[in-house]
Amino acid sequence: MEPLTLLYFEGCPYAEQARRILRDTGHPFTSVRMDALPAGHPQRGYTSPSILLGGRVLYGMGAGETGCSVGPLDGPRIQAEIRAAAGG
Repeated sequence: MEPLTLLYFEGCPYAEQARRILRDTGHPFTSVRMDALPAGHPQRGYTSPSILLGGRVLYGMGAGETGCSVGPLDGPRIQAEIRAAAGG
């Protein structure tokens, strides 16, 4: 399966919810705190939180600069996409 990545910035009110959704899948993922990355780093250009499966955005969006994601996280949909990508 392609790598799972959670991108977030410190103080994001939805980062912990996104982390729980990913933990509940049982698949390993990497958490990346975008505001700790150097200026110009490509992963700084997403909303927080954003969930990436390989290069595909499952939640959030590439905004060109860090900002807040808008809208609720749809945990069941995100988890279903991850399971499908894992072949199960």
